[in-house]
Amino acid sequence: NGVILITTKGGGFKNIKDNFEARVYSGISRVAHFVDLLETPKYLALRKQAFGNDGVVPTANNARDLLLWDQERNTNWQEVFFGKSAPTFNANLIYSGGGENTSYSIGASYFKQGSVFPGDYSFEKKTVNLNLNHQSVNQKFLLNFSSNYGINNNDLFSSNNFVSLALRLAPNAPEIYNNDGTLNWENSTWSNPFAVLESEGKLNSNTLVTNIGLQYRLTKDLSLKANLGYNHLDSEENILLPIQLYNPAIWNFVVNRSQHSFVQRKSWIAEPQLN
Repeated sequence: NGVILITTKGGGFKNIKDNFEARVYSGISRVAHFVDLLETPKYLALRKQAFGNDGVVPTANNARDLLLWDQERNTNWQEVFFGKSAPTFNANLIYSGGGENTSYSIGASYFKQGSVFPGDYSFEKKTVNLNLNHQSVNQKFLLNFSSNYGINNNDLFSSNNFVSLALRLAPNAPEIYNNDGTLNWENSTWSNPFAVLESEGKLNSNTLVTNIGLQYRLTKDLSLKANLGYNHLDSEENILLPIQLYNPAIWNFVVNRSQHSFVQRKSWIAEPQLN
């Protein structure tokens, strides 16, 4: 997820006709393959056999799937946790041209991708780009300039837990929601995995990357060069953590919380050379 989306080619120093190029892409992403998992009857039989092999008596603490949860219920949690279609849209615009001693290109790009996980989450990126090449008539002076400015908006949540849960959660685990649309905690017999969706998080960042190369030929065999660069990053992240993340049974012991972070980073480089 780097900032730069557009790759440009130097036009050289010759008469170039103005050129405009537009590329637009739209598509849908889905998980290509799900792992084969046991359905409820075979899963419960395997669990009972495991308790028998170990000589352990199932209890409400160590065997909720055998004693407390619906024995007829069957869910493929992979489809629930990451079975959505993720829309993708990408558009690039590039305008280029030049003359005998100058070539340039100006570009803009927009990218947005959704998520295969539950909820309305997405990653969005916008960039603008400028490249300029110039040489003097006597070809003693050369200039190369490039600049890229990008804006990223990210409200994706951490999905690692969803993947692992989908592969190890019992197929007869409780329903995610009650009939009234509230999260189902099944009498505190499980931690509802969809509770994480009650939080809200946004990460916004602006990045500027600028480079310039200068060269002047003092004599036939001696030239003075300088490579200069400047980077600037502004980033802000806000995460809201309401008490709905937790089982209502413990709401008296938790509070609404939020996390905020701000980052600003500047860097520059200067490389003078005498060749």
